[in-house]
Amino acid sequence: RGAAPGGEGNDGGTKKKTRVEEVDDAEMKKAYANDKVGKLTVAVLKGWLEGKGMDGRGKKGELVDRVTGYFENK
Repeated sequence: RGAAPGGEGNDGGTKKKTRVEEVDDAEMKKAYANDKVGKLTVAVLKGWLEGKGMDGRGKKGELVDRVTGYFENK
């Protein structure tokens, strides 16, 4: 017996499951040095920025700019 149309059999929630990925400062610095910050996921960028007490909101490009700015101003 399969799930009936209308969603029976699922949890009914609409939230996406977010995979938590974290990088440490050394990994982020390496990504910055190799111009690979843009290859990281939004979840990684957001988590790293928030861990630094910085704003983790915004579009991916904005998050990349914040990370880049962090290392340029160090």
